[in-house]
Amino acid sequence: MDLTTTYLGMTLRTPLLPSASPLSEEIDNLKRMEDAGAAAVVLHSLFEEQLTRDRDELHFYLTHGTESFAEALTYFPEPEEFHLGPEGYLNHIRKAKEAVDIPVIASLNGASAGGWTSYAKKIEQAGAAAALYGPLHGGANEAVLRMLNEIGSVEKVPEYIKRVKDGEVRLMGFGHRVYKNYDPRARIIKQVASEVFDVTGTNPILDIAIELERIALEDEYFIKRQLYPNVDFYSGIIYQAMNFPVDMFPVLFAIPRTSGWIAQWEEMLPDSGQKIARPRQIYLGYGQRDYAPIGERASAKKGAGC
Repeated sequence: MDLTTTYLGMTLRTPLLPSASPLSEEIDNLKRMEDAGAAAVVLHSLFEEQLTRDRDELHFYLTHGTESFAEALTYFPEPEEFHLGPEGYLNHIRKAKEAVDIPVIASLNGASAGGWTSYAKKIEQAGAAAALYGPLHGGANEAVLRMLNEIGSVEKVPEYIKRVKDGEVRLMGFGHRVYKNYDPRARIIKQVASEVFDVTGTNPILDIAIELERIALEDEYFIKRQLYPNVDFYSGIIYQAMNFPVDMFPVLFAIPRTSGWIAQWEEMLPDSGQKIARPRQIYLGYGQRDYAPIGERASAKKGAGC
């Protein structure tokens, strides 16, 4: 039986392709995948934050300890302890190419429009046969909106579903790495979506989403593969119905998680067993912005904002 298929422009002897996971961090595991019949291997992901080592390291040494007493300097971890930088990843690609005879596919997650492109050439030179790339966690609901806009109309949903089945395009907002059955959170947010639509009404984009959901929940192809609508599918169309601009989606994604982040931080503070944690985040936004007090906003001069 001929199982030959194409993927990322490559001809593979079978469609058996292990996805990116921590398993690919070990060369021995890559060999075992090849021995088990994998036609290619996808390496674990390299994130854009790991590509900014030089900038972050320079910032570290310029600001090292400037806000604390000298005797507290030993609390600061050295940059090397963060395992930043792409060199280790590129070396891993080289070793993988030497260890196996099947294509090695890299995986690169970029947070900015050009963040990944400057390193794509290095990944190619290291021996990767191809590179996967895409939106980071937090941008999935935005990808849902792009997909719905690409579909264009309810009448074109069946055609898009066929393209998904043929492997031409991906169905964004469906499936989950952890929830292999219907995401329990999706049941709740689906009800919220219905309540929102009762207030806002529907529009062509929402009509496409509703039809896409209906077909996916009834089609045996998606049921067998456990591709059910997830939280990102519903949150994207809820934000769209409420007229939030797409650029605000990551902000809205972060707001409800703030309480969890703060709770984790508060939990760590009184724990004497926890080592000091100093997440490195460099703010590059405005230092100060003018705004109108709440009581004056109705009569605020044009141009004032918050």
